[in-house]
Amino acid sequence: MIYSPRLKQLLRLLLKQPQGEYVSLDELSKELNISRRTLFRELEGIDDQLVGYPMQLESKKSKGLRLIVDPEMISSLEEQLSEDIPYRTKEERQTLLAYELIRSEEIRKLSYYASLFQVSAATISNDLDALEPRFEAFDLRLERSGKNRIELAGKESPRRVMMSDIVYHQLSGHSGGQLPLISSTALSDRLQNESARSIYSLFDQDILARVVQLIDSNFHEWELEDFAPSSLAGLVIHLVIAIERIRKHEPIQSAGVVLDQMKGDPIWGLSGRITQAVEKEFHIRMEESETAFIAIHLKGAKKASSEAELQSVDRPKQVAAILLDGFDEQILAALSGDQEFLQGLWAHLEPALIRIDNHMPIYNPLLEDLKTEYRELFGQVTRALDHVKDVTGLEFSEPEAGFITMHVGAALEKKRQKPAYRPVRCAVVCASGIGVSAMLLARLRKAFGSEITLQTRSFDDVIQHRLGDAELLISTFGLDDPGVDTIQVSALLSSDDIRAIAGKIEQLQKLQTSQSSPLPSDSLVDVLESIQEFASTARQLLQNTKFEIAPNHLTPAQAIAICARAAKGESAGIEEDLLSREALGSVIVNESGFALLHCVTSHTDTAQMVILFPESEEFTGHDYRNVRYILAEIAPSNGPSASRELFSKVSMDMIENGPLDQALKVRDESAARNAIGSLIRKELAALQERVAGL
Repeated sequence: MIYSPRLKQLLRLLLKQPQGEYVSLDELSKELNISRRTLFRELEGIDDQLVGYPMQLESKKSKGLRLIVDPEMISSLEEQLSEDIPYRTKEERQTLLAYELIRSEEIRKLSYYASLFQVSAATISNDLDALEPRFEAFDLRLERSGKNRIELAGKESPRRVMMSDIVYHQLSGHSGGQLPLISSTALSDRLQNESARSIYSLFDQDILARVVQLIDSNFHEWELEDFAPSSLAGLVIHLVIAIERIRKHEPIQSAGVVLDQMKGDPIWGLSGRITQAVEKEFHIRMEESETAFIAIHLKGAKKASSEAELQSVDRPKQVAAILLDGFDEQILAALSGDQEFLQGLWAHLEPALIRIDNHMPIYNPLLEDLKTEYRELFGQVTRALDHVKDVTGLEFSEPEAGFITMHVGAALEKKRQKPAYRPVRCAVVCASGIGVSAMLLARLRKAFGSEITLQTRSFDDVIQHRLGDAELLISTFGLDDPGVDTIQVSALLSSDDIRAIAGKIEQLQKLQTSQSSPLPSDSLVDVLESIQEFASTARQLLQNTKFEIAPNHLTPAQAIAICARAAKGESAGIEEDLLSREALGSVIVNESGFALLHCVTSHTDTAQMVILFPESEEFTGHDYRNVRYILAEIAPSNGPSASRELFSKVSMDMIENGPLDQALKVRDESAARNAIGSLIRKELAALQERVAGL
């Protein structure tokens, strides 16, 4: 039961009294620190709140109040009164409100539910508005009459169907620890956990206890060791609801083609043994269609442990892999190495694919809430399922997308709450240390966030083993024995690349810090030299950033020629080095509206940038279609590493649509210079923090 705060206080006071003794209203008012008038107002709704529970509040003129309760219930009641209200979010409150409405056929006031959930009547009214479509989907209807009197109208059968649907998904979404083994005690604990406590009492307790004992006593004979504990809890619920339904002469309808399909599956034998045991224990007759749906549940829950079993779940695994490929880098990186999530997703996809193959509909009572409250994640799941459809032809309905959204959302939330591991120190490498490496840097930061620290390195840095404290090198080309773990990736960072990096990061995170490369100890002189080098580079860049107008129809070679002529230094040599670097791969991001040219050259001693704008709004040449500006980064080969690091910051701003990128797209030269200055100030601030930390 959910108790309002005032009712908790009152019941605690009454429980302290010897059984059968009254407490005066004056004493109650004093103890509760409220007036007699307020106390009378609070007492108006208490009788409604206690209906259906093993206690009674009795009042007698001139004596006061007393609580009549079974002595054996006192200890349990005291424990319940010490607990907080079991919801944390609006969604959980609405689910609990649905439970309360389903479990009682009484007409109750809006104020009763407001007191029960410690919110205003207006909030409960809004919750009821949100729940109404969910009730209607189960042929139940909310009726409001008089002074906000609330009743859930409908037959017992749809009440039980909706109850089972909510119960199953509440338990499936429970984020608590897994039970080590199934047993009568363990299953009871599972079914009474915090997220499901309000549901537990809705079931026939005798049936529930006997089903738990039945599974417990046949645990090894039925080889249930291969099943996840959460799945077995779901099986118990499935059987309890089925038994209650059969006893009420409401058997499930014929399973049709699903029955034929399940009969040919190896899981059918176990499903049949469970059916026979239930029939014997409860003296009922279960149709084959009931056995078929038990088989579907088991098939989705069973863990693959042998080669044959692995073959049987290849399809769900393949679909899951294609689904993950449809997500962005951040979600893909977060979920790829999460074996618990993958196991749950495979288990969910097994019956989902059966439903899709046989055109079986499924109802998701939380669909509208998911589409509203988790609109962005639901949209990402929908786009990922569109990718599945493009690759496989499988079409998932919106309700199916809703259930997958719940799986993905739960996994992401769990990842956010997991203990933080130390970040892995990564270096991104390309031929010149800028350009492509900066693009990879931005994508890696988006995918892995605080799990990694990132730095850029050039090919020369690798050859000379100038890798600093890097534990993992991520490169667009092969590297021979660089001395640390290395992963070669494509410039676009594919989903396979992200999976490989995620696996390596997980390995390195679990190493003790002492096993990793030791962090270099900075001296004050080293940091001051870094500041001096950076300041010199920054000054050069601020003084030597040029803006040029170029023809709309432009080829990369023509763009390079214009940039080389505008640059400070030997134009021919700079042009040759830009062309050589461009031959290794262009950095043209048409959809983002920019292109990047870059090189490290011996034909200048100045760090500089040249920015080309088209004569009209966009370039129109084949290579630069939709591009609004071309930026050339030119670093002196004898310059400090600070020049490459600063250019990397500029490149990342472009890739991440930062202030510099935004200013360049509208040709605001003043705003662009201010944005460059802001990047420089941020980097100087970081260097100053290093000084302060010495």
